[in-house]
Amino acid sequence: MFGDAGSILDFVNTDEIAQRRRHLGALLAAHRKARGLAQSDVARATTFARSTVAHIERGDRRPPDERFWRRVDHVVHAGGAL
Repeated sequence: MFGDAGSILDFVNTDEIAQRRRHLGALLAAHRKARGLAQSDVARATTFARSTVAHIERGDRRPPDERFWRRVDHVVHAGGAL
């Protein structure tokens, strides 16, 4: 589809991706706090490390995979918002 691997990067807005990652992380944190849960509670219930939850809430790291979002959405009762 694209002539080379570099040209696909022309269509990726890394600032927008980072902004969306931070927004989604903040949404996770808000749902977690609304349920009265600590990051360690979410980590324990999802089998992901607490540091992973913390990094994702800050928007520092891309989630490991789709399973992360399904699990945390269930644990924090986000109703599919995540």
